[in-house]
Amino acid sequence: MDHPDHKDVGVQVMTQEHKVAAHAMHATPTSNEEEEGNEVSYVAWMVVFCVVLLNTAVNLTWLSASSAPEATSQWMQVSFTSLNWLSNICAILNTVVSLPTAWAYERLGIKITLVIAGFINMFGCWLRYLAIIVPPHHRFLLVIIGQSLAAIAGPLVTNISTKLAAVWFPPKWRGISNTLTTLSIGPVIALLLIPHLTPDADSTPFMFLVISIIGSIAAIAMPFLPRQPKVPPSHSATQMRMGVFEGIKVLAKQLDFWWLLILSSTGIGMALCFSAIFAEALVIFGYSEQQAGICVAVIIISGFPGGAVTGYWMGKTNDHRTIIMIFTPLSIFTYIMFIFQIIPNAFNVVILACIANGFFSYGLFSVYLELASEMTYPVPESVSNCIISGACSMTMFLFTIILDCLRVGHAYPQTPLIAAAIIVAVGSIPCFFLKGDMKRLAVDQHLESK
Repeated sequence: MDHPDHKDVGVQVMTQEHKVAAHAMHATPTSNEEEEGNEVSYVAWMVVFCVVLLNTAVNLTWLSASSAPEATSQWMQVSFTSLNWLSNICAILNTVVSLPTAWAYERLGIKITLVIAGFINMFGCWLRYLAIIVPPHHRFLLVIIGQSLAAIAGPLVTNISTKLAAVWFPPKWRGISNTLTTLSIGPVIALLLIPHLTPDADSTPFMFLVISIIGSIAAIAMPFLPRQPKVPPSHSATQMRMGVFEGIKVLAKQLDFWWLLILSSTGIGMALCFSAIFAEALVIFGYSEQQAGICVAVIIISGFPGGAVTGYWMGKTNDHRTIIMIFTPLSIFTYIMFIFQIIPNAFNVVILACIANGFFSYGLFSVYLELASEMTYPVPESVSNCIISGACSMTMFLFTIILDCLRVGHAYPQTPLIAAAIIVAVGSIPCFFLKGDMKRLAVDQHLESK
């Protein structure tokens, strides 16, 4: 819950879990709360819209250079490998800042955290734009400093999905809310818009200016958000949670969470890695930057119907594990498709592979996060979300380096694609060991029946 700030409890882990469970069992809501709590107010959807707006701005900052690599690398006078560090620095800082982000959500609340994130991103964007006034050989340095500042804002907004869903939405709608706030349209806009804003190296400053304006609009909107819903959307939203550090200790000892962490960090990390470097990989096969941008945009756009299917499925059946067992092998198969279908002069075939990959790989994002919140309850949702997000950023960074080295050091262009398929296949093995107990849902169902 967003409004009360819970202090860390210095008790044994199992004792804490029992206290929380007992508190949940004896809490009896009024009939009005039961009736109103199952509804979703329009304010909740407005909060989601604002989060999506800020998430879009953050992702535009993250992917601005990699979406038009030739033009931006020429303007900053650096190689593709150096240019990739603009994305890599975001992944590194996302990993470092993720755990403190969980503390910020629990201590400061959703609204204050988003306000801080919005203005940090805005200042970072404008600092990048100042590269227009420095000598050409210093441009990359100033851009990477601004990128680093803006990257601090990334986890403050991208890790908020499960916390936001728990505070503002009942169980039936948590999956949809999570999908909307997790699958940002920012990468789509970046990959479709930025190549047109940057047709040549001299257009790069204008692209930085547009992104700075978008970041400013998103930042200005955040202070107008409400702090919390007037009526709690679910019974579990009113229940006590562990402290952040106590929750981390619990997760460190929970084997099922470790299986989910390996599974999600591999799947999400590789999907994010592809969104950052796929454009460069396609250029090798003779495709233009515009075509490469369309392909990556298709992957991300296809994730929205995939996320809609899994979000609806979660709300309808609460069977997260079955969704993972079905979508995971299909996601692996799409990476194998890339090996054989990404060939020169076959743009339509490449598009089909991108549609399949986006639907199945991105469709799992919200499932991983929601299942983590369920199986780790009463650990705060922000803790499991931030740990998974940090791990995904770390794997994305590692995968980007590995695939980039394979792209540069091998004459056979399919080598990075083969490596990606192998990594995803091996990292998906834990899905066979995953149990996924729905502890939070059990609390909601128990109190609903009283």
